[in-house]
Amino acid sequence: MAFCSSVLMAGAALAASPHFRVEGDAIALVQDAERFSAFARDVASSVDASLQRTSEPAGEKLLLGLRLHLALHFREDELALRLAERIRASQTDPGERAHSGLTTRAIVMSQRDPARFEREFSRLLLALPKAPATRLALLRARQKIEEMSRDSLLSDVREQVAPGLARGEAATLQMADQLVRAGHRLRTILPLREAMLRAYARAIAAQT
Repeated sequence: MAFCSSVLMAGAALAASPHFRVEGDAIALVQDAERFSAFARDVASSVDASLQRTSEPAGEKLLLGLRLHLALHFREDELALRLAERIRASQTDPGERAHSGLTTRAIVMSQRDPARFEREFSRLLLALPKAPATRLALLRARQKIEEMSRDSLLSDVREQVAPGLARGEAATLQMADQLVRAGHRLRTILPLREAMLRAYARAIAAQT
């Protein structure tokens, strides 16, 4: 779950990217609901402004993904769906394009109820066209969810973000992205993890 090269390249492309002051420990930030929401509001405001200024594809991709996680955190459902569609439209791989945005749609439609989410997510995945690229995208997505845990999310923050903040550095956009993803996944994705794995198993089986 460490930063991928595309995220680093995206950050480099945003020469005037904002920085954020994080008070205290990064691990405590992502686990404390009140502190995390206050930080997330600050990030959302800056990302909204940055999205109006940038047209560079890599930078826009980073900003859109970050803003989508923030929208889901704040239950801005209509905005989350619009952002998910923009991200989906930018996908060049046919399998990733088919799969893109389905988690967001299922979260919104189910209002985060695990049982309803599993039914909706399964329905969306089973409706995907049968194709090698689709099956590969599903396998990749399932692996990411399988590897996700509370410990892994907090470990990423501890290794990738905490050292810089402990030195008194302001959080870069990439660091803010890592913090937001961790906080969002802890609260929104992990409670749905088992439902997602079951839905992916059905969909992958149907692709064979």
